[in-house]
Amino acid sequence: MATPSSPQRSTLADRLAAHTDHFLRVALSQYVTNGLSVTLGLVVIMLLIFESAGLAGASSAAVGVLITSLPDVPAPRRRKIMQMLPAPLLGTPLFMLVQLVRADVLLLGVVIVAGTFLAVMVMAWGKRGGPLTFSLLFSMLFSMAAPPTGSLAQILEHGGWFALGAGLYLLWGVLTTHWLNTRFRTQLLAECLHSFAQILRIQAQRFAPHADPQALLAKMLEQQATFADHLQNTRDVVLESP
Repeated sequence: MATPSSPQRSTLADRLAAHTDHFLRVALSQYVTNGLSVTLGLVVIMLLIFESAGLAGASSAAVGVLITSLPDVPAPRRRKIMQMLPAPLLGTPLFMLVQLVRADVLLLGVVIVAGTFLAVMVMAWGKRGGPLTFSLLFSMLFSMAAPPTGSLAQILEHGGWFALGAGLYLLWGVLTTHWLNTRFRTQLLAECLHSFAQILRIQAQRFAPHADPQALLAKMLEQQATFADHLQNTRDVVLESP
């Protein structure tokens, strides 16, 4: 016999199933796969440099790895290196320049303002410019946070470890993109199909009794923009080698 609480139980079960489905989609998505790859690269490179240069060298190298890893997102294999290369090319001089002028407050202010202007202008690149902007800002920020250096030789040494970490991670990012390409293609295509399914569900809701057409239309337009973004990402990676 049905009880008055049956509808409530059904609604609770539906919500639990929806939350479980959302959790699994995130856990099995390309974002988690890419994040695990970045984390593993950071740990491996830091341990390698720590064994040969100690904590100081590993710290500078870790900053180089960090700023190079920010633009490391699923991308076509042939464009991967050009997507990541601007971060270390622009970040390394900024890191060393801030170290060089730290003793002079006026010069440090000029460098920070000029570097921030350059970082913000990179946003003109669009969605790809966002990670690069943060890479340049982090290069200056972590350079100011590092212990002051006493000589030009020390600045060059730390800049060298920074560049080495960035170069090693650049190699890591390109290699893992080739290694995980099949996995990324599957995950991106799944995300694209799920996004399209959401559009179909919203469209179906518009024909339900007592539906709010205006609210659902706004939701539909928002989901279509999300779908277009997912579709472009999927197209770039999948159609590279159909």
